[in-house]
Amino acid sequence: MTPPSEKTDSVSRVKALAALVNATLESRAYIDTKLLYPSINWSYLVSDQIKNNPNIADVETTETICQNDENILRVIHELILSIDKNRHRQKKLNETLLAKDRQIDDLNRHVLTLEKKLASKEHKSRDSLIDHTLLTKQVEHLSRTNKLQSKNVKTLTTSNKDLQAKYRVELKRKNLEISNLKNKLLEKRSLSSTIEYGIPLTPSSRPTTTTINLSDQVVNDKEIYNNTPIIDNNSNLGISFDNVELAKIQKIVRDDSSEYIKSLTMIIESITGENYKLTNFIHHVKNYLSMVNLQITNYKGAELDLGIPAPSDMIDLKQINDMDETVVQKYYNEIDNSEVVELPLVNEFYKLYHNLKQMLELVANIGIDQEAQKVIDNLRQDLKVTKECLQDSLEMNEKWKKIARKREDT
Repeated sequence: MTPPSEKTDSVSRVKALAALVNATLESRAYIDTKLLYPSINWSYLVSDQIKNNPNIADVETTETICQNDENILRVIHELILSIDKNRHRQKKLNETLLAKDRQIDDLNRHVLTLEKKLASKEHKSRDSLIDHTLLTKQVEHLSRTNKLQSKNVKTLTTSNKDLQAKYRVELKRKNLEISNLKNKLLEKRSLSSTIEYGIPLTPSSRPTTTTINLSDQVVNDKEIYNNTPIIDNNSNLGISFDNVELAKIQKIVRDDSSEYIKSLTMIIESITGENYKLTNFIHHVKNYLSMVNLQITNYKGAELDLGIPAPSDMIDLKQINDMDETVVQKYYNEIDNSEVVELPLVNEFYKLYHNLKQMLELVANIGIDQEAQKVIDNLRQDLKVTKECLQDSLEMNEKWKKIARKREDT
């Protein structure tokens, strides 16, 4: 039989565990009524059987029953603790899953943003590729156009150099002829002085008067052009000469003077005509450059066709070289200063320079391949050569202007 002290301790432990378990189960709403155990609630459990079995109320709880109830209570308590742990773990897991869900949502939104940026970049890349292709075609077109212009300018420069060389040779020849003419005029004046001092010289006959039309003026072959003689050689002063040799010399001098004046007139008219052609050509080039600059300025990277006209559409060399004497004479009488012709053309070249520079900078910002860079370098070199050729042409034009002004002064 179990000692009373041990039995009391077992019952106390069972009561304590039962109170703890019942309180825990009720706090968690697992039960509505308290759980009963044979070791501590025996009288209540057998209260409905006392009438039938009065001795059952006198049954005492043994240590085995107390130990069994204690084990049951401990198992229940451990199960409650296990449930709490599982709940806590589940709560942590739910919180972790919720955080992961939020992170996944954030990552999904970030992925959508990146996909939009990627689509935008791909669109810009396609646009850049299209722009690069268009700019490459435009550079090729400008390269061909620039080459044609360079050929035209080189042809003009070569023609100018040829004309300049011919003019120098002709000028030297005419200088020699003028020197000979001056010598003959001096001889004629010496003979006139001899006559003035009374040497009897009688010409065999009075020479006829020959006139040529030079700029709408009548020139007497006995007189120096634009010179007002002190003595009127056309009037008969009643002096007669008998020297036949003197008459022959006078006739030769008159004939040679007429030929020299005619030759000089032809040279000046030829130079004037060539100057008219060059000025007309410069005006055509200026108009063409104006059209090219207008097209490039209106383009400025827009998705439009760059309709640059071909040089042959606006520069007709046949029309430029076709001269009308009346037009040339009017041009000669209303000749302009070289600055009037030079400045507009130079301004158009500067506009072309700035437009090409902006276009090349645009191509450089987009990014071009090595072949396109070579084309751009060639364009820059061609532009430099074109400017040099233009400067030579303008200098030659200025020289012709000076020659024309000298002729007007004479």
